[in-house]
Amino acid sequence: MKKTAFFLRSASAFLAAVLLAGCMEFEYTGREFAPSMRLPEYYEKKEALPPGEYEIIGRAKITFPASRDREDVRIRLLDEAAARGADAVCQVSAKEIRVGLYGSDGEFSGPSDPKLDRYNLTPDGAPVQENLAGETVSLQPEARTALKIVVKALFLKNRKELEKIISDREKQLDKIIGRPSALPGEPN
Repeated sequence: MKKTAFFLRSASAFLAAVLLAGCMEFEYTGREFAPSMRLPEYYEKKEALPPGEYEIIGRAKITFPASRDREDVRIRLLDEAAARGADAVCQVSAKEIRVGLYGSDGEFSGPSDPKLDRYNLTPDGAPVQENLAGETVSLQPEARTALKIVVKALFLKNRKELEKIISDREKQLDKIIGRPSALPGEPN
């Protein structure tokens, strides 16, 4: 009984994660740091950023269906930023694009004609009908495109904190390779 309950909880948690992340394509290019325990700040425009406070550590791009809730995208960006050690996210752009080409449903949606029936098909399965001149015409389903939204964002790190991390890493590197931290005659 306990195994079944554990399995059901695990399966439902996995399904929820797949549904939340599903249909969203995420790409990231940049530096990563220890994951942040606090939720990063979110800025919708570059103009809202406090001047000189942050340094860009990476760029993210999310592509998702236009029917998807925009709040899910914001949450995904914040989660990804926290996992990569960013202190803030700044949305740079959001653009609607048309992608792909697909048939509406494979059926002709034009005017009805008594001469058109299910058995009037070409060898490749396309429906055919006689036009007013008596010629056999292959009917094509309506072609459509899908709408997707592409959001681009910057992942940012607090400038002072970043300088401290870089300084600590340089000290660690000096220690590893045995390089003195200061040249003789120079202050430490």
